[in-house]
Parts: sequence; structure tokens; C-alpha cells
Amino acid sequence: MHLAVLLLAVVAGILATQAAAQQQPLQVGYPSQPLVTCGLTQLLWSSSVGKTNVSIIAADDHSRVFHTFQTQPDKTFSITWDLITVPAGQEVEVQVTDERSTATSPVLRVGQSDTTSCLSSASSSSSPESSSSSSASSSAPTSSNKGSSSSSSSSDGQSPSTTMTQGASSGTTSASVPASAISGSGGATGTSGVARPIAANLSLLAGAPLLLGGLLLISLL
Repeated sequence: MHLAVLLLAVVAGILATQAAAQQQPLQVGYPSQPLVTCGLTQLLWSSSVGKTNVSIIAADDHSRVFHTFQTQPDKTFSITWDLITVPAGQEVEVQVTDERSTATSPVLRVGQSDTTSCLSSASSSSSPESSSSSSASSSAPTSSNKGSSSSSSSSDGQSPSTTMTQGASSGTTSASVPASAISGSGGATGTSGVARPIAANLSLLAGAPLLLGGLLLISLL
């Protein structure tokens, strides 16, 4: 019985503490050490709820951001700035944003140090490198074979011929072929072209014996 009461009291105390912390506004205090160029310090804040985002901004222009840290988990109230890359004499503020609101620290002036090498390295790493890109386009020649035929007839009564032309990427070749070999007219079984005089000669040879026989009969009478 006493143990249950004790546990309830502990839980009630934790809840009351969390409620009180949530009621308190977010506050950003002074760093643990003064800001010095190329030095380090620890940034501090309190009463944040949930994850927090921390940035270093210019005091006279909050849109100018010098540095942004990674998002910090819940119940985190400090972060180490291990390299202050801000020139001496610059006035800055630490800006902290949690799940409820945004708060800034008092104005902080960056002091001088013995070295400023971090400023040159920071500027060279933040500036975009100029790069040139070249694009090459290549066009491959395309060859197409095109066939065309043209028919021509001569005025001297010769058999018309058909000219076959084949074009290629390397040149053109033309050949003249008789029309009878293409169209099939006036061939070996036809009665036109070259076969017509041959048939006439054969008919004359077939009638020669009859003519000789007739002449012989007339001479006998």
C-alpha cells in the first residue's frame, strides 16, 4: 500500500515538473565563453520542448545566417560550437526554435583571435565551384536503299527496255533489262519481238517442197 502511494507521488511530481517546464517560455542565454573568431564555445538555452533547431544569425538582419546546426533531440539544452567562422567585430545572435516558439539570445559581438585561417577555408568550402560542361552530339549517317524503275521506248521500233536503278549510301547502280524479260510478253512462246521473224522463216521452209512439186508437175505437162 505504501509502495503504491509512493509511486503515485513520484509520477505526479514528474508530471507537475513537465507541466511547469512547458509553461515556461523558451529562453536563450549567453554562451559559456565569449565568441572569438576561429575559437569555440558552448551555446546554452532552457525550457525547450521537443526537438530544437539552432542557428547563428546576424543581429541587424535575421535573414542572414552564418551557421546552422543539426536538429537537436528533445531535452537538449546546449550545443558546442567548435569553430566560430564569423569575422571579428560582427554582432550575432543565437536563435533557437522548438515545437512551440522561437527565441534569440542577447546580441553577441565576436572578438579577435590570433588566427583567421578558418574564415578563408569556410569561404572556399561554401562558394560553389565553377564547372564547365560540354555536350557533344553525333549524327550517324543513315543509308536507305531505294529502288526505282523507269520504262523507255525507242523510236526505231526496238523492244522497249526497263531501267532498274538501285541507290545506296556508297553509290548507284543502274542496269538496262529488256522489257520482255520483265513483263513476260514476246518471249519464246509469244508471236511478237524476235520470235516473229523466226516463225515466218519456218513457214516459208515448210511450203518450199510444195512449190517445187508444183513446178515439176507443170514442166511434165
